[in-house]
Parts: sequence; C-alpha cells; structure tokens
Amino acid sequence: MKLGAAIPALDDPALDEKDNIGSISRWFWVANGALTAFAGSLVFGSLLPLLKTGTIHEHWSRFIVITFCLSIVTLPLINNRSIECVFGLVRERMQYWRQFRKPWTRF
Repeated sequence: MKLGAAIPALDDPALDEKDNIGSISRWFWVANGALTAFAGSLVFGSLLPLLKTGTIHEHWSRFIVITFCLSIVTLPLINNRSIECVFGLVRERMQYWRQFRKPWTRF
C-alpha cells in the first residue's frame, strides 16, 4: 500500500490553513461571555455580605445554576481546544508525509 493511498487529500490546500476546522465563531464567545456574566450576576449581591460577615444569604439553587452555566461554558471550550490540538498534530504529520512522497506518483 502506498503511503498516501489511505489519505487521498494530501495535496489539499485547506490542510495548510491555520484555522480551517476547529475555528471558534464569534457567537460562541458571545454566548460564553453571556453565560458567565449571568452566572456572576446571580451571586454578586451576596459577595459583600460574604466578605463582611462570612455568611451567605442566597438560596442554594443559585449556586446550582452557576455551576450549570459555568460547566456549559467550560466543557465546549475544552473540547474545542483538544480537537484543534489533534487536528494540528494531523496537519503536521501530513506535511511530514508530503516531503517523502515521490512527485510522479498520484497519491
């Protein structure tokens, strides 16, 4: 089996572009910022009493909502970053394979 036979897109110019697959859109960041601001606003009122007296007078459900909002923000960011890292490794490997390919072969 030839080196590039399993991957026919070795000459694809899209592989050389930096952010072709895992790029994060602007709306993704807007949604994450909005969820983080919403989560912070839920307990911002209890910050000063917490600093002054050491007690919190907010209902426990607000902290559950904060945890949910921040997990919605964090998990997609971690997943997207790890996928971008894997695609970067694949891109580097394909560029490595290109240098050993004979110019007269199709794959």
